[in-house]
Amino acid sequence: MWRSYPREWLLLSLVAIGALGVINPPNVQDITRLSLSRSLAERGAVDIDPYHRLTTDRAFFDGHWYSDKAPGLSLLALPTVEGLRGIDALRHDRNPLPVWKRVGHIWLIRVLTSGLGLLATAWLLGRAAEGLRPGYAAPVVITFALGTMAGPLGVSAFEHVVAGAFGFAALVAATRRPSLVPLAGALGGAAVLCEYQAALIVAVVAIYVAFRHGWRRLLGFCAGGAPAAVGLGLYDWAAFGSPLHLSYKYVANSYTEEQQKGFFGIGSPTLHGAHLVFLDGKGLLLVSPVLVAAAAGLVLLWRRGVRAEAAACAGVTALFLFANMAYFAPYGGVSPGPRFFAPALPFLALGLVEAYHRWPIPTGLLALWSVSLTTLDGITWAILNKLYYRYTPNTIWARAPLIKTQGGFYLLFVAVGVAVAYGAFELVRTKRREASITARAAR
Repeated sequence: MWRSYPREWLLLSLVAIGALGVINPPNVQDITRLSLSRSLAERGAVDIDPYHRLTTDRAFFDGHWYSDKAPGLSLLALPTVEGLRGIDALRHDRNPLPVWKRVGHIWLIRVLTSGLGLLATAWLLGRAAEGLRPGYAAPVVITFALGTMAGPLGVSAFEHVVAGAFGFAALVAATRRPSLVPLAGALGGAAVLCEYQAALIVAVVAIYVAFRHGWRRLLGFCAGGAPAAVGLGLYDWAAFGSPLHLSYKYVANSYTEEQQKGFFGIGSPTLHGAHLVFLDGKGLLLVSPVLVAAAAGLVLLWRRGVRAEAAACAGVTALFLFANMAYFAPYGGVSPGPRFFAPALPFLALGLVEAYHRWPIPTGLLALWSVSLTTLDGITWAILNKLYYRYTPNTIWARAPLIKTQGGFYLLFVAVGVAVAYGAFELVRTKRREASITARAAR
């Protein structure tokens, strides 16, 4: 399940220009994570006491305030935060605004964390798709990156895309050869370090390893994940007095009561939760209906004989769907969609390979709808939190010489349009090649 393909860097460049150009206003997700980054860098502390009044996403324990998130994204942002601080010092820049209120700074931090996570996932998904069916990488990658909420989340400080990237990389590594099983464990551990719910991915990949490579290899998988587990335990010990106490246990905001119900706010799936996930204003079936084709594609992948991989992807998808429908707030506040499902998107998107192969026209039409709505979602969610265009969003391209606000906005749409056209071209060319091979075989 791994194969390179022509012009993959062109494809990733189109994804980057189309998905990662928007500069969204700062929100509590930025503040809580970058507060931890700053505390680690400037004070050598894990509390966020100096910044706790600036965010509602926080935890309180033993007289101190902490981020209520897993620490992984804050650690990933640390080099960029420190690098920007060093550059500002060299330039004698004494701007008093915190890093999350400086437009260029916050965009760069987001892109070098979530943005790189999106591009890494697209790269992995493309090679996995090409390994399953040559010629299908481009439409699959474009549909995933520009037709699901992975794209809008790629230029945010939410942890979901990065966790999904590490989790999907863990599965891909486990599929290749037994010697990479410890690497798969390390990648799975990194996913959990970024998002606690990624433990669901680790559980599925562990079952896959045991089934595919044998129970003895499972020890290597666990050994690979041990450093991340130890790191998370040390952080929790330093912050909350025990390596087994997660930050969710000490949430201190308006959601405290709900967060303490069930398993950190997760109860049983409900019809109301299903409505929010699938059919609410930015539900999956409204914004990204192509995911229905992807789910059907996983069934086709199973029938084709790629059963262990199809089952693993379907398992991750189902677990995250049920968890999201069971959570008290599937959208988690201002969000481009039911964001807690986002880490499962690359697993589900792998089914697009078979969907495009079996039903190219219906899948393509669903993808076109999904890319259109996701693009609208990407430029509106952080401003209005609904699919309604009123204000032209700021883009990093508008900061380039000779390009004004509207020019940067139009460049984003041009990149998306070119990407869609390129994906369609590759799909048509692949279908023609397959028809030619079938015709020659029939002679």
